[in-house]
Amino acid sequence: MLGLFQRPLDARRALFECPPRAVRYREHAVIFSEDLRFIHVPKTGGMSTSVYLLETLPRPVYLSHPEEVWNDTLPKRGILQIVGRRSETLAEAREVVARYGFDVGRFPLVLATSRNPYDLEVSRYAYLRIGHAWEHGPEQDLAFSSTFEEFAVKNQQRGGSWATDAVTTHDAVTRAAEAARPEYANELKDFYAPDGSPPDNLRVVRFENLAAELLAALRSVGIEGRAADFPWVNRSREDDFAAYYTPRAEEAIYHRYAWV
Repeated sequence: MLGLFQRPLDARRALFECPPRAVRYREHAVIFSEDLRFIHVPKTGGMSTSVYLLETLPRPVYLSHPEEVWNDTLPKRGILQIVGRRSETLAEAREVVARYGFDVGRFPLVLATSRNPYDLEVSRYAYLRIGHAWEHGPEQDLAFSSTFEEFAVKNQQRGGSWATDAVTTHDAVTRAAEAARPEYANELKDFYAPDGSPPDNLRVVRFENLAAELLAALRSVGIEGRAADFPWVNRSREDDFAAYYTPRAEEAIYHRYAWV
């Protein structure tokens, strides 16, 4: 659907090298302005992109995130906070921006990030094994009890939205309700094409070349940025994702993400 997935696994050598590791940072937000709507796809560099967009976009900028993490200093920077989730699918984004008089189909640019699915699944596995309480649920239990191969083969989400990253806020009641469900509400593909095909104004930038492709996307709508200012944040792994793979795990991930 997106035409971004390569096979076999060694096709990763044809991709750009992954960006350097950086310090942890927590910026859970969904961002839009008159120029663009950013779709925060979990584990694809969304936090880094959010931080950069907040510093770069012309004002005013709308920041949609849980009310309990609102920051009183942001309005002074021309950033208007609205109640929302840490990540929202494209369908959810339509509803949010409509409340403020915007139409997703009329944005000059709808921006989303993507990541090599082989790397993406390893990143998700490693993240779940950190043990964050807000990620509690069947997928986290599977990550703790399984090797990566078992995780790749047994995980039945099929590219799902990954728990609280996409469908909940931080409140304990919502977390408990979501954790009790056998599957989460949205699929990863819903971040790009909830109606079956991507919208004409969607531009997907790759995690593997994020800074350069993001700058090019912004430039296409008349916004100039600087690659030197791009903040690499919240990276937690330094190892090569290929080391996690067996032929069985590779086959499982290929079929799960064949739509990409």
